[in-house]
Amino acid sequence: MRYNDFKIILEYDRSKTAATLGSAILQRSQSDTYLKNQGGDPVDTVISAAEAADPTQNQQYVTWILRQYIKNQLKFEDIYKLKDDLETFVSTKGQHKRLGVNSDIGQYDWRSLAAVAKKLGSTDIGTVEPDAATVEDADILYNGPLGILSVPRTQAASCKLGSGTKWCTAAAEEKHNRFSYYTKYGPLYVWHDKKRKEKYQFHFETGQFMDAQDNPLTAEDARYFIDENPVTKKFFQQHMDEFENVLGNLINYLRREREDDETNNELEEMAMDANFDFILYPYSGADLVYYYKQAKDELAPHIRKIMMSDQQKRNDFEERYIQDNPPRAQEVADFIYRGPAPHLEDIIATDGRSSYLYAYHSLGQQRFKKGESEIAKDGWAALNYATKILKRRWPEAEPTIKQWSGNWKQYQAGLGLTA
Repeated sequence: MRYNDFKIILEYDRSKTAATLGSAILQRSQSDTYLKNQGGDPVDTVISAAEAADPTQNQQYVTWILRQYIKNQLKFEDIYKLKDDLETFVSTKGQHKRLGVNSDIGQYDWRSLAAVAKKLGSTDIGTVEPDAATVEDADILYNGPLGILSVPRTQAASCKLGSGTKWCTAAAEEKHNRFSYYTKYGPLYVWHDKKRKEKYQFHFETGQFMDAQDNPLTAEDARYFIDENPVTKKFFQQHMDEFENVLGNLINYLRREREDDETNNELEEMAMDANFDFILYPYSGADLVYYYKQAKDELAPHIRKIMMSDQQKRNDFEERYIQDNPPRAQEVADFIYRGPAPHLEDIIATDGRSSYLYAYHSLGQQRFKKGESEIAKDGWAALNYATKILKRRWPEAEPTIKQWSGNWKQYQAGLGLTA
């Protein structure tokens, strides 16, 4: 036994773990809709789930599991899935070096562990799965050369259709299976893609669109399903209203939070976990502007991914959102480009504060000469530009900085000048 393994055995203590990670678990639990609806002490519930998912007798992976929940957005309902991956990881440690696999669990998150476990657990002999078209208690909406689209009516049918996947709706153990939890809001759709030779699951009411490993589908996946595959394209066109419903639920949830409205609407809370990379893909630049304004903090990362892969949508978004407004031009440079945006600099340079923020964030604290004349007219911007960008005296701006004594004192202190 390695020293580090022995150290872990000695270190794991439930009470100490709760004391160390309890507040972080509690904070994370506030955004976990399923856990919030279970009742009881969330810290105890999550730690118990982590202990149950740890395949080792000494519970050496509990802390790692908890950190996946806290930091890497692993859902409570999916913690149990780690047990199989960890069992594979532990049982094949003797093969890691030969296969070029890192044996340090700390180098993985729950997604990368799933990928390496799949590699370690693969065999040359494939498993025989049930034919989706013959599963009892499943409605077949399409069965053709491109794939099979099924709707399971029972948990048993969901398990059969989801065999070989990591969907909680296909979990063999009753206590882990979430078929009823999701289908109380609407049907689950299972798509067997014959071209990709993969399974996918769609649930429109909660905005969940997942691959066989239970990873959210990407904007590139959306391009395939919504634009390229003629069967799924027609299918998704029929369900676009439900995309709107998920986005509306998100906006309503955020509004209730702002208004401190404690009304419990589970679908609105579940919208926080929706797959927005996929949902936002079909929208135009004008539509993206609307949703960006409504839920900027939550949707900005997803909108950015779509816009960076679609020049037309990016141009449309910029035209409609910026409208020659310097602060918005600076915001777009920071949010979308995350670096220099030369085509927006003429607009940004007409405002001192926007010019300073552009220099600081987008140019990496480098000079933005085009905006300096306007920066020098704004006391706050001039103070920060001199002390954080130029890092020297800026005589041209000093008359403006001196107009407020607080700015002048900070200017002198920041540059080490004598009073």
